[in-house]
Amino acid sequence: MTKFSTHCFRDFKKFIGELTANAAGIYVAAQFAGDNLPKDETDPWSVLSKTYGVKVDGIKTAQILRSSSRLNMVSIYSGFDLYLSSFRKEYNSLSNKSWAKEDKEGPFDEIRNNFTATKVWSIHSVAKEMLEVLDYYRLFRNSVAHPSEKDEKSAIEAYKSSEKSRVAVSQYYKMQTAPNAPEDINFHDVKLFSRILLDLLPKLDELLDPGDESLLLLVPTENWSLFSKTRQKNARIGYLVNKYGLERERAEKIIGSLA
Repeated sequence: MTKFSTHCFRDFKKFIGELTANAAGIYVAAQFAGDNLPKDETDPWSVLSKTYGVKVDGIKTAQILRSSSRLNMVSIYSGFDLYLSSFRKEYNSLSNKSWAKEDKEGPFDEIRNNFTATKVWSIHSVAKEMLEVLDYYRLFRNSVAHPSEKDEKSAIEAYKSSEKSRVAVSQYYKMQTAPNAPEDINFHDVKLFSRILLDLLPKLDELLDPGDESLLLLVPTENWSLFSKTRQKNARIGYLVNKYGLERERAEKIIGSLA
């Protein structure tokens, strides 16, 4: 089969692109500013901020970088959470089955259980390891968004227990700078979190592809009943391309099978 993608992934991809570009900008700007702060001031960031009409006291470059990375990790997961909410609806529509979810079940357990672990593991050479790293990042996110001794402990334990998976993912991406322990999360974790999701989620879309015959049945042909035959055909092809991210060649083949 050729390319198939859901709107929820395409929207998430745009979100991640903007977030990572912004994260990179903050990282570079903070590093540059930190290297060029006045050395003879007791609170140099306070002096610098006044230049731009901002009042802030007592912050450090390391603090800015750390906080930015932690909050970006929260934002990435929030975006993924919205993606998954939309993906569940697509699953219900395209598979003619209801998305199953157990109480207190994590999102990656949901994915494994609805597609079966075997199918999920097969979508990537290190899919299992990637999902374990993502689950660690999820628990880290919880410790930031809902700070408590319990959540912080869960993140630390997940980091320790995921050592083999962390090594495998690091080797796959040729990254020696991430994943990091909860207390050391930085910009490189933001990049890695994003890259894993952008690699895995399109593969989940492919698992959701119902096939040409089913896609043909999903085309709302009555919408263009007053169009000429040529315009009807183009409208139906455009619908499949825009709605399901199909390559035009495949969409033309599907619509061409209409008698």
